[in-house]
Amino acid sequence: MNFTARFFKQPWQDKRVDVRAKAVASSDDPALVEQLASFAQDDEAAEVRLAALRRLNSPARWLAAREKDKDAPIQEAADQVLFKASLKVGDNAAERAGQQWLAHFASESQRRQVARKAADPAMRRMALQGISAQGFLGDCFASEKDKTLAAELLARIDQPSTLERLAESLRKSSKAKAQAAAARLADLNAEAGGSDPDHAEAERLVVEIEKLSREGGRNGLSEGLAALLKRWESVRSPDPALERRFLGARGIVESALARPASPEAASEADTDQPQANSDTQDEPSLNPDLAEAAQAIQAAIRQKKGQPLRELLGNWDRAWNALGQPGEAETALKERMLPLVKEIQHQLEFQQQAGQTSDKAKTGKRSKGKSDANAPSAEDITALLDELSATLEASELVKAAKQLARAQQALKSARGKGSAAARLNRLEGRFREIKDYQHWSNNQHREELIERVQALAGSGQHPDAISAALQEARKEWQRLESLEKLPGDKRRFASPSGQWRRFQKACQSAFDDAKPFFEKRSQVQNEHLDVLNTFIDQSKALAEDEASKTPALLEAQRTARQAIRRLDELPPGERGAAAGKLRDLMNALSSAIEQRFEAVAVKKRALVREAESLSDEADLKTAIDKAKGLQQKWKASGSGKRAEDQKLWKAFRKPIDQLFDQLGEKRQAEKEANQAQVQALEALCEQAEALGKLSAEELESAPGRMQALLDEWSDSPVKPPARLVKRLDTARDVLKQRLAEKDDQARARFRARLDELCLAIQQFADSPEQAAQQASALLEEPESANTPLLAQARERLQAVLGAQGQGQSAMDEAEQRQADARQLVVEMEFVSGQESPAEDNQIRMEYQVARLAERMSGGGRLPEIDEELLGLQQRWVNCLPLPPAEFAALDPRQQAARAVLEQMAGG
Repeated sequence: MNFTARFFKQPWQDKRVDVRAKAVASSDDPALVEQLASFAQDDEAAEVRLAALRRLNSPARWLAAREKDKDAPIQEAADQVLFKASLKVGDNAAERAGQQWLAHFASESQRRQVARKAADPAMRRMALQGISAQGFLGDCFASEKDKTLAAELLARIDQPSTLERLAESLRKSSKAKAQAAAARLADLNAEAGGSDPDHAEAERLVVEIEKLSREGGRNGLSEGLAALLKRWESVRSPDPALERRFLGARGIVESALARPASPEAASEADTDQPQANSDTQDEPSLNPDLAEAAQAIQAAIRQKKGQPLRELLGNWDRAWNALGQPGEAETALKERMLPLVKEIQHQLEFQQQAGQTSDKAKTGKRSKGKSDANAPSAEDITALLDELSATLEASELVKAAKQLARAQQALKSARGKGSAAARLNRLEGRFREIKDYQHWSNNQHREELIERVQALAGSGQHPDAISAALQEARKEWQRLESLEKLPGDKRRFASPSGQWRRFQKACQSAFDDAKPFFEKRSQVQNEHLDVLNTFIDQSKALAEDEASKTPALLEAQRTARQAIRRLDELPPGERGAAAGKLRDLMNALSSAIEQRFEAVAVKKRALVREAESLSDEADLKTAIDKAKGLQQKWKASGSGKRAEDQKLWKAFRKPIDQLFDQLGEKRQAEKEANQAQVQALEALCEQAEALGKLSAEELESAPGRMQALLDEWSDSPVKPPARLVKRLDTARDVLKQRLAEKDDQARARFRARLDELCLAIQQFADSPEQAAQQASALLEEPESANTPLLAQARERLQAVLGAQGQGQSAMDEAEQRQADARQLVVEMEFVSGQESPAEDNQIRMEYQVARLAERMSGGGRLPEIDEELLGLQQRWVNCLPLPPAEFAALDPRQQAARAVLEQMAGG
């Protein structure tokens, strides 16, 4: 790296994205070219990566970018490049990348474009794998040139309507595909049970024979008819409508065969006549007069001679009218003879018109000589007739009618007509024949429409489906009418009036079945309209009310948007007006919402300015308090536009966050400064906890030491943390519990010692000698607690023991002590609230009266419970020993009363 490169970076190394992207897109620096792949994959800016990818222009790299890069512009560019790569042929890398893109990333619309435009059949096949739309598959089948792929597509089509459309639309452009689609439709119908092979075969035969009847020329006509008749014989129980169409087309073909175009053809027709006659005679139970009339008509048309045409028609009409009830044979013969009879009628009309025009021709002979110079030539007429013949072969009647009129006009003014007139007559006959056949065929189709509409009544289909079927039938009926309306045609309607009335009646019957549903739906739609109008009126009032809240306006706007997407629930005639009202309402609501959003924004901008001014506040605590107040005002100001709210919120939070950051820093400093004091408090807690763990002997000094710790705790300059306060309270409670347990143990020992001394005194009443020995032993034991009561008990025991040694009885004055003991026990029971036996009620009553009198006289105050308990126990000791029976009766009462009094005294 040279000196300049060290200190001056290249543009493609610049930190600015636009500069770097421009350099990557256009710079020829070799160092940059080497790093293009790195830029395409690793650069942080999507714009730079996109420029590098376009510079590299590698399908593999575009595919990798499409897979790993998440930026939308790069994904879109990769889709465009890989789409074009999938259309290419001969570039293996592009084809592989296109296949991977199709398999993992292409959308359905892109797959459809590839399926239509890709040159490689394999690529088209791959694009079609994820598509199941029957209509699109049908379009691809129609345009697919690869036979294998076309067969695969046809196998994937299972929708009857699509197959019907293909069979009809491909009849002229691709006969093989049309037949394949028809066969596929027949197979599907057979599998579904909706059709059978015979019916499908009958339909195909009708289509083929109708096509044969429209073809010009005689080449192969007889052989084709024979083949179709042979195939027709194999059809079992054909549909009557199809049979009528087949027989009618057969009659047209036979008529074409019966009309020779030359003497040679006429001779051939003569040889065919016996066969035709035999066919007619072989009809089962055929009326002989009708058969004879039919043979005469066929012979006259084939040989162009015989009986007069009017006589032939008269014979046919008389034979037919004489039948009364025609049988199947007569009806079939009529279907075949109908085109021939109409041909004779047209010839009679032509002869009549020719006779009428002959007189006019004579009167205009002089003027005609003047126009001979402008008359068309034979070549012109021949060209017109050739054009007319070709149009007739294509069965384009509208165009043929115009050409026929021009040919007739040209022939009138021609100088030499020659064979042109005869040829025009034949073409006119052919025109009428095709016209009559079309009319007959259309009538058959109309009958099918009537049957289809009649089947709708009571079919149980949804009323909407019935309505759609009726619309489709009417549209098809109108289409048939338009096909038969030719230029100059004076007929108003092409269909027979009776047929039209039956069609109308069937339509009305089907509609009557669906009418209740439509009426109910109309009622529901009107109810929805009323609800919508009420909503619109209320929402308009809401939008105009300045006191309306923003949430209510937003809810109304949301409801209006939902309503405009559900206009199909309204009456059809009201949907446009309702849509206009809803748009006006949404505009009004949007305006009201915008006004409130702007008012909210104004308030929040003011709060932002106040928040920014807090930085000038000298006292941080005051600034924090003001910031908290501003936050409350912000919450109360309401919500506005999301984007504007976010922007203002960031501006509002910035100065407030700075204040709270300062407060946090201040608190952190104080926390660090108080850390030493907190540690000292923790040490005090540890000492307090140690006091609770002292031994029983050391507990005497624990209260004083705890108080010293508490004094030091209260002198701390910092507020103790809650956790330490709790810790100290726990330590105090532990120490208090230990001291209470110690006091309980001391009182228990005291009571046990007192009871032991009392029992020793009482034992002198039972066994003086044994009592003296035990008393001596007790008196020699040292006292752990030298209390006044224990001292008195020892003195009493010493006195009783001394009197025993001097020969005096311990039971001296027992009666007096016995009375004092009973009086004492009653007093203890009274003070403790215990019940006394019935025999001591008088003593208790007297004591109660004396005690009350003492209190009322004010002679002295009542002692505290502990003082009174001490005096009572001292008196009990002095009453001992008692007679054993008296002691056994009074001691339990004394013990129970003493226990209650000790509890009352807190011990």
